[in-house]
Amino acid sequence: MEQNNLNKIKLIATFVMLSILTCGLPIYVMQATAYFHVSTIEAGSLESYQNLTGIIASFVIFGFLLRYGYRKSIIASMGVLIIFTFMMPFWNSLWAIRLYLILIGVAMVIMKITVYSSVALLIKDEKKHASFLNFAEAIYTLGSVAGMWMFSTFIHKMPAHWMNAFWLIGALCLVILLFWLFTDFPHIKVDKTEHVSAKVQAKMFVPIICGTASVLFLLLLFCSETLEQGVGSWLPYFFHGQFLMTQAFAAKLASLLMFGELIGRIFGAIVLRFIRWDYFFMVMFFIGFVLIGSAVKTMPTELSAIKTWSAVPWNGYALVAIGFFLGPIYPTIISALLMTQKKSYHAITMSLVMIFTALFDSISSKLLGVLMYLTSDQVAFALVVIPSFVLFFSFIHLYYKFAHKNKYIEGI
Repeated sequence: MEQNNLNKIKLIATFVMLSILTCGLPIYVMQATAYFHVSTIEAGSLESYQNLTGIIASFVIFGFLLRYGYRKSIIASMGVLIIFTFMMPFWNSLWAIRLYLILIGVAMVIMKITVYSSVALLIKDEKKHASFLNFAEAIYTLGSVAGMWMFSTFIHKMPAHWMNAFWLIGALCLVILLFWLFTDFPHIKVDKTEHVSAKVQAKMFVPIICGTASVLFLLLLFCSETLEQGVGSWLPYFFHGQFLMTQAFAAKLASLLMFGELIGRIFGAIVLRFIRWDYFFMVMFFIGFVLIGSAVKTMPTELSAIKTWSAVPWNGYALVAIGFFLGPIYPTIISALLMTQKKSYHAITMSLVMIFTALFDSISSKLLGVLMYLTSDQVAFALVVIPSFVLFFSFIHLYYKFAHKNKYIEGI
């Protein structure tokens, strides 16, 4: 096989491995309450271990990657993950999951930067570059669905030893490590004259954060992450408690959210060729609001234990269907934001997006956990929609007020 094609397969395989490593967060939140018997407040803080570590790593990992290269960085991260995942079933505790999420926060930054940055080393044509990344995102989502079903199977077959799933994850990490260890990969050519100090990089954030376009799009990002990631993190737990499902079946039903995101992003890629992004965004976001509001408002109060797909009420399918309507929102927001910035600011803009995404994910997940503890699962899901709904209409007002003042916003 041609070396270039082998390297493309290597990147795809690494991206799939990343999706399997990171897809388990909703499972850990559910198991924290059902298996480790902690409060929803404590369970809601789990996402912070991964996201806050990712924020810190975003500032320091880039220099490490430039110094040692993508290949050595991936091999090192996989080596550590293999050791840790093979120890997880023996530790079998919540603190082990916390440490695992901290490690995943670092590994996620390494793998994302490697995959997204390495594509340019293999593909020079812009159209092929975009096509490859779209394909990688689709495979990433499928990997997440597969990972959720893997955890569901272990919870169903061996509920007292569900953490044995980490042995399978470790075996897959070993395959990826061997793939990188015994094959070559292009080296990074670094121009030392392009290096800038951390102080200068920090100053570059200021005009981006303070810009009208950035404020508007970060507002949208908060709305999107609160509903898609915040609600998504708690769906298995919600289904388990609200519909009296087993943890295994709740995980399978919640995995449909990710499948909806896959279909929604493919749909968005096609539709956005013909209509403006803001029209598309508003329609999709509004339908997502209606689905969540309607599903929570009409939630059945008296149910027997649900064990089959046909017994799931429409409310359950409506909540996972939001993946289709909210899935295209994130890439649409990022694309629109980048179009308002100069090309020289794209890299630092994406760093800014990763930082705020991690913060918003942690805040929304923690907020839902606190609300569930103080009220009920149903009330908490309803309350978390309200701030996003208010911010959504605030965005519409601000967007059309300032659009004519900024030719980039107006022309998107």
